[in-house]
Amino acid sequence: MYTYNLPLKMRSASLYTLLFILSVFFLSAARAATPEALLHFQRGNAYYERARFDSAALEYEAVLADSLCSDALYYNLGNAYYRMQQYPLAILSYERALKLNPNNENAEFNLTLARTFTVDKIESPEVFPLRKAWNNFLNVFGATTWTIIAFVALVLSLLSVLFFRFLVSRDLLRRLLFVPIVMGVIALTSVVLSLYTQARYDTRDTAIIMKSVVSVKSSPDAGAKDLFILHAGTKVNVLQQIGDWYEVSIANGKQGWIETTIVQRI
Repeated sequence: MYTYNLPLKMRSASLYTLLFILSVFFLSAARAATPEALLHFQRGNAYYERARFDSAALEYEAVLADSLCSDALYYNLGNAYYRMQQYPLAILSYERALKLNPNNENAEFNLTLARTFTVDKIESPEVFPLRKAWNNFLNVFGATTWTIIAFVALVLSLLSVLFFRFLVSRDLLRRLLFVPIVMGVIALTSVVLSLYTQARYDTRDTAIIMKSVVSVKSSPDAGAKDLFILHAGTKVNVLQQIGDWYEVSIANGKQGWIETTIVQRI
């Protein structure tokens, strides 16, 4: 049995299986989920418990090949790669888990632990308090939850209109008219937040260095001047792409060009 609050330990297999089933349930609304996906996930958990981390990673990757993902899946995949000492892939998996669920405290803890094995120690600037508060607010719910809230608020708004129209007096209707209006505003706001949250998730403007040592160039050319060195596991921001090159920046503000093949986008 695995303990929730210890580093690099999965929750019990049954709990993570439940979380994955719920993720598949929501995803199947948009596409047909294959039965093999859940089987691969369960096999991955079983391999992990037997310390066969390479086999566990292959099973989790098989689920991703079926275009199904969840923070639970990426979290388990990150743990498997960590146990295999493949720290860049572990960091990438934890980052993807946090992108799906920024409130996954286990993934955040293990990401910090995995980063201790990287060479580059780059300090990130402090986030502006209002921006931090805004991000925390957005992280309360995901795009799916905001959509559900919008649907419920819209239904309540329509039902209240019908109720007030046919079952109450005109005088009471004037006094309670704010109810459907408030519900309508909540529905509209939730739709906007759902679209914004989904767009933020779909934006893949960060990446993880996979190559052990990388020379960051002054221009998108192999013969260009070397500006500085980065190492595997370092997170970069992708600014633009020209051909087979990305212009990237790091947390301390430095910028340069690297080849697209040496990074994986989060």
